[in-house]
Amino acid sequence: MSNLNPEVTAHNTPKVVNASNSKKGRINDYNKTKLDQVIEYNANKYDVSPALIRAIIRQESNFNTLAVSPKGARGLMQVLPSTAKNYGSYDLFLPHHNVEVGSRHFSRLMKKYKQLPLALAAYNAGEGNVSKYNGIPPFLETQKYVLNVLKSYNAGLDKQIYGIDIQSQSDGSKVLVEQSVIGDKTIEIIKAPKVLYFSIDR
Repeated sequence: MSNLNPEVTAHNTPKVVNASNSKKGRINDYNKTKLDQVIEYNANKYDVSPALIRAIIRQESNFNTLAVSPKGARGLMQVLPSTAKNYGSYDLFLPHHNVEVGSRHFSRLMKKYKQLPLALAAYNAGEGNVSKYNGIPPFLETQKYVLNVLKSYNAGLDKQIYGIDIQSQSDGSKVLVEQSVIGDKTIEIIKAPKVLYFSIDR
């Protein structure tokens, strides 16, 4: 994610994960229960959907507490230290600290933009770039980021509301256990050069 510096862009920010060849930093079943409690608590505290926080974490770090980007974004929600300083003192490799500051920051973005895609774009590319381009910036990474989080968020809500889950097949593909009642509400938002604004009707 970007910090509050309007000059920061989403370009060249592939995630680099420390200890990528080991299980260190990965959330196990026991820690997942604790993380779920942390997510629920902070989602309620900062008025953000828990399913959305999980979708952001999945996209940002794939639940690796030690994930670090080349720009220095850290932890589950890939928070920059400079961003965290705007909210207090945090150890960004501790899940409860990271999720708290990440949720708090994203909540502020939601209140500012009032549209989920724009808030996600600002989380990824920075508020300055959303202002500069008057919408989702024309960065492929950011456009894919917004689309992927929305898809994950929709899938998470479908599972929560209808018990619909996604399972892995032997060939590595993913399929729904049953057809979603809601249906796929995500649309292609990466038809350059202009990007459609899209909000989820939940």
